Amino acid sequence: MSAEGRADWGERVRSGGRLVVDGLSLAGAGWTVSGIETALEASSLFPLILPEGHLIAIEGLQAGLRFDAGAAAIGVADNRLSVQAMGFGLADGAVVVEPFSVSPGDPEQRLDLEVERVDLARVSEQVAIEGLSVTGLISGTVPLRLSDDTISIDNGVLETVEPGVIRYEASLPEGIAAGDGGIGLLLSAVRDFRYRTLRATLNGRTGDDLTVGIRVEGANPALYEGFPVALNINLTGALDQILRRGLDTLGIADEAGDLIRRQAPQSP
Repeated sequence: MSAEGRADWGERVRSGGRLVVDGLSLAGAGWTVSGIETALEASSLFPLILPEGHLIAIEGLQAGLRFDAGAAAIGVADNRLSVQAMGFGLADGAVVVEPFSVSPGDPEQRLDLEVERVDLARVSEQVAIEGLSVTGLISGTVPLRLSDDTISIDNGVLETVEPGVIRYEASLPEGIAAGDGGIGLLLSAVRDFRYRTLRATLNGRTGDDLTVGIRVEGANPALYEGFPVALNINLTGALDQILRRGLDTLGIADEAGDLIRRQAPQSP
């Protein structure tokens, strides 16, 4: 990293500066940003003015998931940082931040994240739950609110843009046969669940519960002769723990199994 500044003292003070960053890494609680590169040219230091369009390149971001290379275009004027563009690659898709501006005195900042055609197969590889694989592409919007030390998600929506398959090869709990009881029926269904649509809604904030509502429509060809079913499942808790520990932490198996039975064709 290198920096230089200049100032001309006359009837009016004229100043400027240049900051070069090459390979900087930053880390915080649960996140790491690596390979930051930029060359910022300030047209004024007092007050700070940075013309719009200055580029910042980022090699990678780790925040629960592993994001690929990203970039941002920024500027500073009137004591406000403006971000004209920002985005990262994720699982052969992208996460794009809508343009925004922020000032040190703002009590709250809103960021809208646009998720674009993220590959669920690559996401499931990163999450690495034993026996789980998911295919399909997902897109949507995740609105964030940042205030003090709190990050809130308000009515985020993610939806698949094409059909896919959920496969979860888990051992059945002792004493439960395939298709027997809520958890047995659910685990039987997701051994080879061919979904047509999958939709997830997200609401919550750090330090509190995150609520995820999931609706998935499809069928398992080996269950009830492939009769189509629709599951509506509400999850509440720490999402990172749910992803790390698998379906046995969800607490929804009996409810989902009962729902499958109610929709399945009845024997005459």
